[in-house]
Amino acid sequence: MDRDATRQRTKADMETDFLPEASPDTLSQADRRMVSAAEYIAYHLGQMDKKLDRLIVLLEASAQTKS
Repeated sequence: MDRDATRQRTKADMETDFLPEASPDTLSQADRRMVSAAEYIAYHLGQMDKKLDRLIVLLEASAQTKS
């Protein structure tokens, strides 16, 4: 599969709400759901980090203009 297509599909998956699969029958399925949840959490933490970085830059710029 094309890397760009895979990257786009993964990004789309990460941007949608996380819904665990409904069949926790085997350990491998539970492990797979845990990995999916961890990837989802990591993606959204990264997005929050980017937004906080922008906020910090804006606050620092505002503080410098007031000085």
